[in-house]
Amino acid sequence: QADLVGEWGDWFMNGADMQASAIDDQLAALQAQLELQKGENNSYYDDIAAQAYVAKRQAESALPQRLAAYGISGGGSESAQLGLDTSYQNNINANELARQSMLQQLDYQNILAQSQANSDKANMRRHRKTPLTLICSRNSWNSSRIRRSGSVMLG
Repeated sequence: QADLVGEWGDWFMNGADMQASAIDDQLAALQAQLELQKGENNSYYDDIAAQAYVAKRQAESALPQRLAAYGISGGGSESAQLGLDTSYQNNINANELARQSMLQQLDYQNILAQSQANSDKANMRRHRKTPLTLICSRNSWNSSRIRRSGSVMLG
């Protein structure tokens, strides 16, 4: 009977180890996906920043002609240039805020996934002890019946 408890105990422990390994594999896959998303999203925000810079440079190139067409010179042209610079900086700042928000969301998802995996493994370990406890208590109960009656009824 001790061998039976040992075999059942090994079976439960192996099953629990397999479950823990599956949880770790799922977490690793999710973390890899989140890292991929970070890379893709960073490229997206880099492209937006590059497009904003190109648009600013094009506007700066066209600015003197536009101002001349309206007869604006001197302080007016400086104000227009300052407006372009301010608009560009606002676009870049908004882009960076969006990037940081995205990175924070992905980091948060990673933290949640790690937390859930740890919780799942803790629950699994807690529940893995229950069947072993039942087997051991049943074995103890059967042993006491054997001592009293000389036979045991399984089930």
